[in-house]
Amino acid sequence: ETQGEEEIIESAIDLI
Repeated sequence: ETQGEEEIIESAIDLI
């Protein structure tokens, strides 16, 4: 799996 996915998840948390 891509590690970038975790960074995207963290970014999504900021958007929420």
